[in-house]
Amino acid sequence: MGSTETMMYWMYIEAFENAKYGYGSAVAVLIFVIVMLVTLLSFVYEKKGVHYT
Repeated sequence: MGSTETMMYWMYIEAFENAKYGYGSAVAVLIFVIVMLVTLLSFVYEKKGVHYT
């Protein structure tokens, strides 16, 4: 992965242009885990919630 490539582009190149489908799907899972961790951290550190009356 070069310094200007994003992870999504890297996943596309590995999976479809280099025909490394397993490697591309591993990168996709890594992207999914990173997004889920950021989402969970934002929910945990966001103190306010929805309060229905």
